[in-house]
Amino acid sequence: MFYKNILNKHFLIISLLLFIGNNLSAENYRFEVVLYSLDKAILDFLNGEPEAFKSFWLHNEDITIAGGFGGKIEKGWDAIGDRLDRVNAVYEKAEFSTERISYGTSNNLGYLIQHEYIKYYGSGNTVQSERNYRVTMIFRLEEDGWKLIHRHADASMNWEPPK
Repeated sequence: MFYKNILNKHFLIISLLLFIGNNLSAENYRFEVVLYSLDKAILDFLNGEPEAFKSFWLHNEDITIAGGFGGKIEKGWDAIGDRLDRVNAVYEKAEFSTERISYGTSNNLGYLIQHEYIKYYGSGNTVQSERNYRVTMIFRLEEDGWKLIHRHADASMNWEPPK
């Protein structure tokens, strides 16, 4: 019994080390957990509950967004908060999924590159619509966790050569 407990503990430790060593650094693993929370926050945002997604943003004047609906690059929390309010009003009954392309951290910076797939009903619309984005996000580690400092999204999912 004594040896069985020791073997079980060693097996667990070795398995965890192999998992972390082969797949993710411990730092990236913690960041990945944050990204799953971000996915939930975006889904909530797309369904009329913007607070969690807004809380992912650093609320200062150095942050930027180049949003998926186009327009100018917004800078500063006041402008970005207003833009998020306008975007939040567009979506209803949304479904959200992602395809992670790459992500990682180094010191106090993190990045995420992914495709985002959204099926939704527009405000007051009875026909389901779809929007798909290529997304890049940059995060900074603050005292209260990872905060979004830049988001770029565009709908150029299909490659088209110049004519």
